[in-house]
Amino acid sequence: MSAAGTTLTQKGCEELAGVSAAQQQAFMQQCMPSSGQSDAGFSQQVSYTAGACSHDGAVGACRTTQAGGTLTIWFYTGGKTAAEVEQECTTSGGTFVSP
Repeated sequence: MSAAGTTLTQKGCEELAGVSAAQQQAFMQQCMPSSGQSDAGFSQQVSYTAGACSHDGAVGACRTTQAGGTLTIWFYTGGKTAAEVEQECTTSGGTFVSP
């Protein structure tokens, strides 16, 4: 929870592999650049780039299987710790990936 006037920013990156071109296109549409507006003190800016996520500053990732493909969500310093990412990932049935 954030104090009034404080904005929390969590950097993340998602990789999707093993899906059709149509599924990749749908995924890209969800990641179109956003306005970066804040909701309850949490801001998120999303953009799409084809290819692998950078591991620079990554604390870890959570890998799951969705729609026949593999989704890997990377988390970076300044947000969740590696232990938090690992715990949440394994609790949700995913596999923790070290950078």
